[in-house]
Amino acid sequence: MSNFPANYAHAFFAVPLFLVFSIVSIRSYVKTHNQVTLYLGAAAFCYAITLLMSGFLAIFTQNSSVLTIGMMIGGAFEPAAGIILWSLVAHIYAPKSDFIRGVVIALSSVFAVLIVILAFRDLSHTPVTLIQKGDWSILYSPVSREYAIVLSIQYISSFFLAIAFWMQSRHTSTLRDRVRLRVLSGMFAAIFVVMGLLPFSSAGSDGVLTIAQSMQLMVGISLLGIFMAITFFIRPDKKT
Repeated sequence: MSNFPANYAHAFFAVPLFLVFSIVSIRSYVKTHNQVTLYLGAAAFCYAITLLMSGFLAIFTQNSSVLTIGMMIGGAFEPAAGIILWSLVAHIYAPKSDFIRGVVIALSSVFAVLIVILAFRDLSHTPVTLIQKGDWSILYSPVSREYAIVLSIQYISSFFLAIAFWMQSRHTSTLRDRVRLRVLSGMFAAIFVVMGLLPFSSAGSDGVLTIAQSMQLMVGISLLGIFMAITFFIRPDKKT
């Protein structure tokens, strides 16, 4: 049977999308020195690594130890992206306060460390395995309720970013910039709904990502792809 992990189908769509977005964003930063694009590009790169290490390895091996190590590596990059997004929140909301930015980054780092600890604990207790359910291959990697809750808290940054970009768009006179900011707002609203609320959908089950949830993620990531594509054609101005 095929080793394709059906419950991680979204990863095979999201990885190239996030990689392209990160490269374009970082290249844009080099040209414009707009720090927002740097934060976005770095976060997208971390998410790409997360999904790459979590889903792709099953194509090449069924070795539980290799799959578990890959999931652990991916589990470290996801909270790293969280720190980057919280840093962006601090950059937008408190651009002149080093103290507030330091507190936000420190707290997000504490949550990131806790996420990694919980992820490693769950993976050590139940190593990743590739199992067969009917005609489908499933990556069996249950997560605890504690992990899901702490991870969701980390994604609250997307909610604040959605609000920030929307409010900025209301005070922008240029149509081009207004559209760009509202697209970014919509993108982060989608991230909050797709990633921030998803863990709660598995809280009452065995904590394993289902094929149905993967399809929901696919729809959400497709929406993100549309938002990202729009931002490619609406370049940011040179500002910090």
